[in-house]
Amino acid sequence: MAEQVQAALDQMVPALRDLMDKGVFSESETKFIIKRRRESEYLLRRRIARKSDFMQYIEAERKLERLRSLRSKKLIAIRAKREREEDETNNKKRHSNQKKKKWSTFGDVSIVQLIHLIFVRAKRKWGGDLSWHLQHAEFAKEARSFQMLGKIYAEALQKHPKNYSLWIEAASYEFFGPDVDNRGTSQPLGGSIQNARVLLQRGLRINKTSEDLWLQSLCLELHYIQKLQGRREILQLDEGKNGEENVSDKEGSSSMILSQKQMHVPKVLYKNAIHSIPDSIHFRLKFLDLCDQFPLTQSLKQEVINSIEHDFGKDVDGWMARAHYIVKREGTHALDNLQSCNERNSKRLKTEGKEILVLLENATLAVQSPRMFLETVKFIRCYMKKIENDQMSKNDPFSIFLISLFEKAKQAKILTPELLLENVRFLLDAEEEENAYFLLEHYMEHDTLCRNSAQCWMKW
Repeated sequence: MAEQVQAALDQMVPALRDLMDKGVFSESETKFIIKRRRESEYLLRRRIARKSDFMQYIEAERKLERLRSLRSKKLIAIRAKREREEDETNNKKRHSNQKKKKWSTFGDVSIVQLIHLIFVRAKRKWGGDLSWHLQHAEFAKEARSFQMLGKIYAEALQKHPKNYSLWIEAASYEFFGPDVDNRGTSQPLGGSIQNARVLLQRGLRINKTSEDLWLQSLCLELHYIQKLQGRREILQLDEGKNGEENVSDKEGSSSMILSQKQMHVPKVLYKNAIHSIPDSIHFRLKFLDLCDQFPLTQSLKQEVINSIEHDFGKDVDGWMARAHYIVKREGTHALDNLQSCNERNSKRLKTEGKEILVLLENATLAVQSPRMFLETVKFIRCYMKKIENDQMSKNDPFSIFLISLFEKAKQAKILTPELLLENVRFLLDAEEEENAYFLLEHYMEHDTLCRNSAQCWMKW
């Protein structure tokens, strides 16, 4: 063991001597560094290795690297100031093409290389521990070791192919580059859509039922389309400046046509996703939420809605998703955010309202369950409040629909306490307090579920 430790320390001597010659560390500090490293190397080579020993060694070296970086910057500033003063005294002008002496040497990267080596040794002992790979990747990003970062992801995926988050992070690195700040001078890697696609496709072959992998694959394609669209708009602006005046007139229609063509790959990806996970309505609703984050995804949303209509005709969430889609389709993004409904065209509002009523009528006929009726009532009441500023009328189509809906629930004997309370609220909003009281009194006397409901008692 002693010979191995001494051999490892001997390899560190040239780098430490280089740092000492440059004035980064003093002689006493260098001796202390060697002493500490010797102790750490002995701890790492004991019979039963401990993770804490590796972590303490890594943390000590990271602190040492931060100290070296600060002192190097200070020495570089002092050196640059001295050179300027010498130039001024000697009346010399430094030409732009004159090469400056290199300050960075092999000693400056030695500490980072040692930390990488410690991580590699730790992963050899505990290769099944995913935390080591993640910590190594975070350090590589911090140290801007981008080539090493790619190797780290490749090794982690070989040992943990079932971890879908690793596939997503590796693909994100290939396309977007590492998530680091711009303090360094080197440019981060990234921008390879081919490598990102290959990684996600490999991950999907191994994890066919991973919802996150499918969603992130679609997200990648939409990001790529958005990137192409932005690049195309920039090129069109440049052409317009050169004298092509008709480009701006055709920009909207041509961009729409181009986006429809580019949506072919996301549509194929979505079809493969629902083929792998066919029975989850919530999985398909996540695709709709993802599409809301990107522009010009109308055709893809319609594809998702059509698949929900075809495969989930008896599912409450499927019907409600289609109702929400009708509202979002006209440029709004949720019922809770309908702030400018009064400014929309009245004809469009009427058309939209009729379409919603027809859809919900079919929904309550296809799925005659208390939850279906309850979700329908909540949706219509919310929609009425947003578009009419809380003003209700008996002759309003939505009010008529709600009245018939409550009657259907009574006839089908599915008027639960929640539905009863919604009926009472509707009557109170319509200023029919007496009818609301008699309705509540009737069900409190004759219905066991309502009699056992604390909310019904409080409302009564």
